[in-house]
Amino acid sequence: MKITKKQLRQIIAEAIDEPRTAEQKIAGLMASGIEGLIQAQELAFAADLDIFNIFASSHSAVDAVLGPFVARHRGDDGDIQNLIYAIADNSMYGGSKDEPCMSFFPALLDQLPNYPSLSLGMSSGEIVALISNEGMQGEEIYQTAEGGLGMSYSSALAGDHSGGMGYVLEEWLIGLYLLKLVQIKNMKGSDFGDLSDEIENLFGGNPT
Repeated sequence: MKITKKQLRQIIAEAIDEPRTAEQKIAGLMASGIEGLIQAQELAFAADLDIFNIFASSHSAVDAVLGPFVARHRGDDGDIQNLIYAIADNSMYGGSKDEPCMSFFPALLDQLPNYPSLSLGMSSGEIVALISNEGMQGEEIYQTAEGGLGMSYSSALAGDHSGGMGYVLEEWLIGLYLLKLVQIKNMKGSDFGDLSDEIENLFGGNPT
C-alpha cells in the first residue's frame, strides 16, 4: 500500500485533531502488511501515539505483518507440514510403558524446537514460560489462536476437516511471535527500536 506525501500530511493533520481516528488509521495501514507498518510508524510518531500498543491489540495488523513470516514455511516439504507430521507421530505412535505417547499440545511444544525457523530458536521451556505469562500484552490474540488450535484438533478427531490444522497452527505461531515481540519490548524498554526494525531483527530479515 503506497500513499503520497500529501496524503500522509493530510492523515497526520486529521490524526492530531482526532486521536481515536488516528489509531484506526494506523491500524488500517498496518493491516496492509510490513510496508504499511513502515508508513504507520511515521504517522504514529507525528501524532505522538504508541504504535506498539495499537499493533498488539489489532488482530488484522498482527496477522498482516507477522503472517508472511509463517507463510513462507508452507508447502509439501515445508517446516509447517513437517512439524504437523512430527506432532502426529509423537501424539499417536511411539508410546511405550516408559515413554507413553504425548497428547497433541505437549507434542507440539516438544517438537517445535526441532524447527528453529518456526520456534525462533526458543526451547520448549522458554515457549511454555512465554505463553504462561498471565496478563502479558498480546495475550488476548494469543489465547484466541490457541483456542482455534484446540477447536480444529477436536474437529479433526470428530471427522470435520473444514478448518485445516495447518491454517490454525499458523495462527497459533503468529500469536506466539506476538508474545515474543512483547517480551523483547519489555526487556529492551526505551532501547526498543522501530517496530519494523525489531520485527526484521527477530526473523533475520524480510519474509520474502
